[in-house]
Amino acid sequence: MQIGLLLAYLCLIGAQTGIGLNVAIGKHIVGVMPPLLFLGIRFFVSASMLTLMCSSQAFKLAAPTHPNQGLTRLDWIAMFFQGFFASFLFNVFFLYGLELTTATSAGIIGATLPAMIAVCAFVFLKEA
Repeated sequence: MQIGLLLAYLCLIGAQTGIGLNVAIGKHIVGVMPPLLFLGIRFFVSASMLTLMCSSQAFKLAAPTHPNQGLTRLDWIAMFFQGFFASFLFNVFFLYGLELTTATSAGIIGATLPAMIAVCAFVFLKEA
């Protein structure tokens, strides 16, 4: 098996494990605290870790081939909406849904996420 393919499978296994952990831990946590508070804490911790990692690595936010080698206002707007819909709203709906179903059902539904991403990439982005 090629190294690249093996790495792709390992990343997929890691992603699915993360989804499973998110479902199990999220189901327990939404039983004791409001979902929006849990999301706020989780995003604060994630943003702090990301900031520390990026600042310690001399990380450039824009690719060297990007116009002006920096992000334009349109880039910032696009990133805001991507983060808002893909990260925040997804998790809000997911955690509120966990309050209304079992962790097993939510895990099965969450496990379809990679397949749905692949279908949407094929349909909307014309990826093969």
